[in-house]
Amino acid sequence: MDVLVHLIEAEGDVVSRESILENVWRDTVVNDEAVSLSVSRIRTALGESAKKPRIIQTIPKRGYRVVPPGKGFRVSKGRIAFALVSLLLIVMTMLFLQVQSIYHEVSSAGL
Repeated sequence: MDVLVHLIEAEGDVVSRESILENVWRDTVVNDEAVSLSVSRIRTALGESAKKPRIIQTIPKRGYRVVPPGKGFRVSKGRIAFALVSLLLIVMTMLFLQVQSIYHEVSSAGL
């Protein structure tokens, strides 16, 4: 969700992978694949593809940008809300699985 917010805040300007990494994963070491995977998940949630972008364009060797309104940006508020809720559910599921894994490690260790 932070990647989507960062792209939207750029208001149509191209956002480099480096900028996304610095702003979204400040205190975490990740590689460029994290950016690609996040953008792919956002596109899936919004029902679009990289080959025919309506919302998020890939600008080769530069980064990504949200297509400015009036230039193919036709997404209803309901669809954006659905995408944000979907992303939130993905994050919550990941957190739940992480907590569950830690719980099982602690309980199997007899602590």
